[in-house]
Amino acid sequence: MASYQKRNGLWRYRVSWRDNDGVRHAKTKGGFRTKTEASAEATKLEADLVTGTDLGKRATTLVKYWHDWYTTYKLGKRAAITESFYVNIENTLAAFFQDTELGEVSPSLWQKFINDYGATHARITVTKVNGYVRAMVRTALNEQTLHTDFTFGVELTGDKSRVKSESDKYLQLDQFAKVNEVAFDRASFERLSSVAVYVGAQTGMRIAEVLGLTWDNVDEVNSTITVNKSWDGRELDFKPTKTPSSNRTVEVLPKVITLLQKIHNQQAQWLMRTGLRNNKNCVFFSKMGQVLSGTACNKSLGKIETAAGIPENEQITFHGLRHTHVSYLLSQGTDIYYISKRLGHSNVQITLTTYSHLLQSQRDAQASIALKALSLLG
Repeated sequence: MASYQKRNGLWRYRVSWRDNDGVRHAKTKGGFRTKTEASAEATKLEADLVTGTDLGKRATTLVKYWHDWYTTYKLGKRAAITESFYVNIENTLAAFFQDTELGEVSPSLWQKFINDYGATHARITVTKVNGYVRAMVRTALNEQTLHTDFTFGVELTGDKSRVKSESDKYLQLDQFAKVNEVAFDRASFERLSSVAVYVGAQTGMRIAEVLGLTWDNVDEVNSTITVNKSWDGRELDFKPTKTPSSNRTVEVLPKVITLLQKIHNQQAQWLMRTGLRNNKNCVFFSKMGQVLSGTACNKSLGKIETAAGIPENEQITFHGLRHTHVSYLLSQGTDIYYISKRLGHSNVQITLTTYSHLLQSQRDAQASIALKALSLLG
């Protein structure tokens, strides 16, 4: 039952209850102008108790609930860079919400946070933060700690001045062709990082996926490469792919397989001469006696881009190869559903969202074709 009290002209309520263990709890809140306002919120609180809501967890601060959530569900299961992002989000939430309880975060308050955060961050970063917190909210809903999703319907914002130009993320098609040519020409066991660049350009694989390849992933008969793990450069060991859907088989040209066969032979000969062992059977086990690093591959890509005549301000990182791979396939009319599977996206909507600007150029081209076809009807 709720009780009410008026102090200094304002009303407050107190709701008491016992949990499943018989322990008594109480929730008090003041600052209401009228008893009716206090009663409305107290009644809602009592209704939540009837439905089994854990008011103890709801009274936990948003920041603590976030911390408990990601350390329970995410920590130790994601890449180090992703886990560091969880910590950054915790600091960001703490700066804005301070001691605000989880149950006190309304859609309007969350929108204010998004507006504030978006004023100094790119929209893509704002979208990631909102998405990660939404995953936490879903857990709270399943636990009946919350009954509404305060992230639902939020208008995402972002500082446009912080958005990197799309042309900086993708090579032009003639540049991409030249990078493939130079990487292939340089590819050898002596220049293993050039092989990694070539494989990345030809498959659209993430750098950790490329470095995580083992020789049993290379199917010489069917000209395919299977992705079923990735490489952790910090732990120097395999780790799971980014998502379950990232496990996939990618079709490649026979010349890619032929190149990898040559590298395999060169690697085997070197291992025999040196007496070293490639215990993990890694494709990119180098003359340094270990798997290549991502840094080495990015440096090699930079040198290849320079040799290809690409100005420094137009050069991309290894991840940009993945984007450029998609750009090229789209320019050739490749079906977006196939591209989505080739990239290892869990659904085509992720692909559509990530490459919406490229798809727009394709739509414009298709519109011209459609109008030209219709004009023939008279």
